[in-house]
Amino acid sequence: MFPQVVSDSSVNHFKFWHDGIHEGMRLGGRLYGHVRSYGMTERLQAYELACDLSQKALDVCVTCAEVGPRMGYGVWVSLQSLQQAGAMGQEAVSEQASLYS
Repeated sequence: MFPQVVSDSSVNHFKFWHDGIHEGMRLGGRLYGHVRSYGMTERLQAYELACDLSQKALDVCVTCAEVGPRMGYGVWVSLQSLQQAGAMGQEAVSEQASLYS
């Protein structure tokens, strides 16, 4: 399954608590947690990370903002798919995100 790519203006951002404050976003009826941000020139890296996470059976979304404080690309993972994957899902996200640092 390929990750969705959407405009940042079409999502709602929020903060949530899970062993600390994290950034989240809502797209449709789904809630996502922020994994990593990339600059405007790093589109390929953002999509590559998103595809790698998708291959681990996680629901992934990439946002693109052309202006404003979130300018660039954001990679997000569905909180529901993370919960279903359990600890293995959390480890996969951490491992993949560190590979693309």
